[in-house]
Amino acid sequence: MELIKTKGMTRDEWLAARRMGIGGSDVAAILGHDPYRSPVDVWLDKMGVSDDSEKEWMYWGSIHEEVIAREYAKRQSCKVQRFNFMMHQDCLIGDVDRLVSIDGSSPVVRGDIRTDLMLECKTANAYKANEWGQEGTDDIPRQYIFQCLHYLGLTGCAYCDVAVLIGGSTFKRFRINSDREIIGRIQEACQKWWVDHIKAETAPGPRNQHDVNRLFGRPIQKQIQGTAEHHVQALKFKKYQKEIKELQRKQDDIKLELCSHMEEATKLVAPGGNVLATWTEGNKRTDWKALAQELMAGEDHSDLIAKHTKQGDRIFRAKV
Repeated sequence: MELIKTKGMTRDEWLAARRMGIGGSDVAAILGHDPYRSPVDVWLDKMGVSDDSEKEWMYWGSIHEEVIAREYAKRQSCKVQRFNFMMHQDCLIGDVDRLVSIDGSSPVVRGDIRTDLMLECKTANAYKANEWGQEGTDDIPRQYIFQCLHYLGLTGCAYCDVAVLIGGSTFKRFRINSDREIIGRIQEACQKWWVDHIKAETAPGPRNQHDVNRLFGRPIQKQIQGTAEHHVQALKFKKYQKEIKELQRKQDDIKLELCSHMEEATKLVAPGGNVLATWTEGNKRTDWKALAQELMAGEDHSDLIAKHTKQGDRIFRAKV
């Protein structure tokens, strides 16, 4: 295994190193178990044609990593240490957050891992709290399980603790145990994917409209021949399009009837007391483009944000 020193790397250098193989955050996407990324997203990233700009959630996750690691060490009465290397084995890479020592000794010496326990630090939106189960278990979002197993395979560690800060105020610890059989299957699948798609420079098949848009986002003025099956599909699409419009019209009619009956009320209840529907205040929206134009024009307004913030329509939700 090759160890690539990451301490002192620029972001561009680190991104280039990540393209050399399949990392922990790529595994679940490649295997179809990541709700936020697809195999196409990973392929575009490795081929160097994706957006490498750091997202807001990525920035704050990085900022909170050290805080979460320190809190974990405090609560577990242990020592944590950065592993300033990216592991590179064949087409597999790994960039773990921390290595853990229970007895106080150094868990890593000059790149040599001397512990059976590693740590991954995560942050989660409060709205995603239900995706994290009982503390101490392995009940965490599936994509992180695959990430931990990937790292366990590369480090040879037996356990991976996952420390998460949920909503900025709830701290939990979970544990993923190594399973050599499952890790072997994951590695085999990743290696095959690398050969089939990265080495062959062939994109994986799109799984959703987002994938199609990313792969074929730039139109070329040309004509392509369809099949009889494509003709059938186009007719079905037109048929479903009409049905959706008709259903939308029926839904709008029912909404109009219910909202007219509710008037200013925010809840509609059944005779038995069950809530049938709510009609609450909508979110406020700010027209930032208009605001920026006024600021650039040099207009003097102390309440520009309030001026360009509009109250959204009330939000109707059926509760049956």
